[in-house]
Amino acid sequence: MKTPLAIAYILLLQSSFAQNSPIPFFTTPQAPTTLFQMPNYLPHQTNRSNFPINPSSQQQIRQYEEDEANWKRQQELNRQAVQELESTNGNDIQFEFNSHLNEQGAHFYKTAFDTLVNMLNGKSHMSYKKAVFASEWAFFEGRLNFKEFDATIKYSADLIRTKIKEEKLPNTTLAKNWMTFRFFSDTLKIKLISPEKRTVTHYPIRYDFEDFYGEKDWTKGMVYKLMKLQTGQCHSMPLFYLILTEELGSTAYLVNAPEHTYIKIPYINNTYQNIELTNGHLTNDAYVVSSGFIKSEAIASKIYMKPLSKKQTIAQCLLDLAKGYGNKYGRDDFYLTMVNTALTYQPTNATGTYMQASYYYWLYQHVLQQDPYIAQRPRQQYPQRKPPTNYILRGSKSVSWLT
Repeated sequence: MKTPLAIAYILLLQSSFAQNSPIPFFTTPQAPTTLFQMPNYLPHQTNRSNFPINPSSQQQIRQYEEDEANWKRQQELNRQAVQELESTNGNDIQFEFNSHLNEQGAHFYKTAFDTLVNMLNGKSHMSYKKAVFASEWAFFEGRLNFKEFDATIKYSADLIRTKIKEEKLPNTTLAKNWMTFRFFSDTLKIKLISPEKRTVTHYPIRYDFEDFYGEKDWTKGMVYKLMKLQTGQCHSMPLFYLILTEELGSTAYLVNAPEHTYIKIPYINNTYQNIELTNGHLTNDAYVVSSGFIKSEAIASKIYMKPLSKKQTIAQCLLDLAKGYGNKYGRDDFYLTMVNTALTYQPTNATGTYMQASYYYWLYQHVLQQDPYIAQRPRQQYPQRKPPTNYILRGSKSVSWLT
């Protein structure tokens, strides 16, 4: 148990850390060689005989003696604080974040995690609709209704089917993708026959420019919010597109770019057509490279611009689940489990890799707050855990190949 003296000393050495800050570049901190730098006039740096004292000035003599006494007291405080820090028992250090699974509503994330893992390991049928619903249902602590969620999707798919028939398009993957794209980007007048004859107008799904990262409102990136308000961004729009193509029996793929996702659809002669839903345009790879500042190494490593399989896309829903959990509760071992599980199915996922590295960075800061000298201590002081420098090195290696 640290004394108030040691705690005060630690507070002098450390700066505050915010768990949810972006990942900075970091180096292992070194213990200071000189704890306090004293002014040049103090006695430990100046010979007493040479100190400019006027014998007739009693005030100057008293000032000198007071400075010397203060310096000696400070040196003793330094010695005691360092001695106590060096005697710290490794068993007193908390090498893990506190678990949040016992907090209110956290068990919904565990249920959603099990649902997604069962899809990934083949115990249940893979479904974009159910995977996205599970990741959003957990955030709402079970209050999101699947029947309503499903009904909205079926209604949208029926509108697309009706418009395809109305325009007498063939029942092909390309025709279904073309009409789904227009459902997002165009104003459609659709003549319904059942349950009564009427014409409905469907307007384009608009891009939501307000808080598109979800920093103030986490629901901004949800498909649920998109279907309710008909506005979305580069996360929710492609997921909704995939859900609709799945409902229509068509084929489309999610593709990652730096801080962005878009759609690729099968085109002629075994090629792909890019669909940018945020601006309602058909694009090519050159557009993505120029607008996303993507390095050729990242493309060659298949980090970006590679169509994801259905299993990889559902694994990416695990990252969405982990983000929501971290946003609501913070990081812990369960957060890391979700990230690591997603990376098992897509090791080159840049978002997951940064999330993993960020976890280890903030875990390192968590340990440093308890003992700023831990990197200099012998391993024998930590019989159960390795020094946290290993964590920071692991986090650094996670992102080194992405930069």
